[in-house]
Amino acid sequence: MYAPERGPSLLMWTEDLHGLIRLQYDFVIILEYVAAFFEKHQNSPPNVWFEPDLALHARHFSNAAQKTLMKAGLTTGIAMNKAVSPRSRSTYPPIGEQICKNYNRGLCIVKDRTGNPCLRRHICSICQENHRASACPNLSKQNKT
Repeated sequence: MYAPERGPSLLMWTEDLHGLIRLQYDFVIILEYVAAFFEKHQNSPPNVWFEPDLALHARHFSNAAQKTLMKAGLTTGIAMNKAVSPRSRSTYPPIGEQICKNYNRGLCIVKDRTGNPCLRRHICSICQENHRASACPNLSKQNKT
């Protein structure tokens, strides 16, 4: 639907996303924020898109910088003050090899809400069989250890 009144707010919101990219947040974290923001505010008035949703922002980015620094500096032995190349920053496997976390939590946003196929694998995150993690027979074994 063509809605010219949404143009300025969408432009401002997109600029905020570019700011997150410049801050070198992991792309997966930014993408999850985008999906959550759009899901929550897709029918909101245009002025809502001028300001960041602080609750969503905190949920998605509060620990992201710390995790990125820890991953880049401590787990790979790189000094914290050295620059990390963009290629070495992400250690995620290709999306087709990743297990869908939302599926294991009970609701895949992509598949269940949009009807589009999810690019991640819909298997148990514990044993990698064809069921959700909450129904995994190995769950009780894992809790005992």
